[in-house]
Amino acid sequence: MHMDPLFARRTQAGFPVVHGVHVLLFCLEGLSNNLDEKSLPKGVLVRFLRPTLVGDKIDYYFFSKNESVWKIKACTEGIVVAKIQISFHPQQRNNCNCTNSPPQLGNMPEHLGFEDIDGLFGSVKIPGTDEEFQKYLPKCNKWLGSQVIRDLISLSTVVGMKCPGLHSIMASLEISLAKCDDYDYLNYQVVSADKRYQMVSLNVAGPSLSGRVEAFMRMPPITQRSISELSQEILPKEFENQIALIVGGSRGLGELTAKIIAAGGGLPIITYVVGKDDAERVAQEITEFGARCDIMQYNVSMPVKDQLSALPAKISCLYYFATPQIFIRKDPKFNPDVFHKFCTFYCDAFVDLVEALDNRQERELFVFYPSTTALEDRPDGITEYAMAKAAGEILCEDISRWSKKVHIYVERLPRILTDQTATITAVESADAFKVLKPIIQKCVALTRR
Repeated sequence: MHMDPLFARRTQAGFPVVHGVHVLLFCLEGLSNNLDEKSLPKGVLVRFLRPTLVGDKIDYYFFSKNESVWKIKACTEGIVVAKIQISFHPQQRNNCNCTNSPPQLGNMPEHLGFEDIDGLFGSVKIPGTDEEFQKYLPKCNKWLGSQVIRDLISLSTVVGMKCPGLHSIMASLEISLAKCDDYDYLNYQVVSADKRYQMVSLNVAGPSLSGRVEAFMRMPPITQRSISELSQEILPKEFENQIALIVGGSRGLGELTAKIIAAGGGLPIITYVVGKDDAERVAQEITEFGARCDIMQYNVSMPVKDQLSALPAKISCLYYFATPQIFIRKDPKFNPDVFHKFCTFYCDAFVDLVEALDNRQERELFVFYPSTTALEDRPDGITEYAMAKAAGEILCEDISRWSKKVHIYVERLPRILTDQTATITAVESADAFKVLKPIIQKCVALTRR
């Protein structure tokens, strides 16, 4: 989620995320300008409130509570992403019972289940060199010394590589800084694991620090049901002779739609923008089952006409699942830029594609447009999304007036578990298959009138 945009797009953030410890070090680099080099901190407390995306501009604000405590707020676009407290009085040192254990080696993050975490302990080799920190964090390096920086960075290594591992988010850290044993690794030990909140607490101890780190185990990418399983609930020829263009079919609801249609004897053509591997994985599963599936690259942000050259002359139905990231970090107030981005996907790009398909075939075109029950439920934080979907509904109604050959079926979908809607703690979600199967059946029935 930090380095690979393709992997990150299937996480809750949707984009590559900056390590929380790097945000902390960035703020400490700035704080060092305001302090005497001899004023060395004894404790650090951080709460990471929201993800910071790669490329974000971070503003930090310092508040001196008194001579022994400094507070920092790290903000992006006016939104607080981290709260930091630096203490200059001695802190109590936590114990970590695995001190002096040999460092564990390995370049791939652990892929652990929650049942694997309770009582886990180990150690990681401390990364970095004096030269690197002198280059990238010169003021902080001069103030704190490279060992402290290396130990802080090791906390990210523990959380992201060892425990919770691959599917993790650092939530907070509370550490004391003091010289201790002379060794080159950092120890960790799980002291509590709360499955209700997917929260893991670890004691940590290294050459220059000790304390507590808390991290969430986030939900891994959502896996849709297999076509073999779905075929048990679909008639073999139920969707025979259907040629379905599924925009956004490489994962999520589009992937499930493709499998349902293929299991019923139809031909799904699934599109992807950057997730070619995901699209090929879906197509391979379908073809190995004995059904048919084609893939094609399609970007709603690019001109339509040239992208459709590989399509068959006739399309039975278009299923339009193209969407940007829905749940994003933003100010609670209305954001016109976010609204315009949603409208680009749900209105501009949609009507361009429908008109292009309408112009290239003589037969009628049937379209499924997924709207949302958020128009009725109005959950917090997605005003722009709901407004754009409302505009899309009006657009769908009017397109049918403009063209006698185009018939658009709009359904307001409930919250369904996908990569987009996954959260750390469980949220009630509808069964995707039970929602989509009757929609597909209705669309197919319309094409056979």
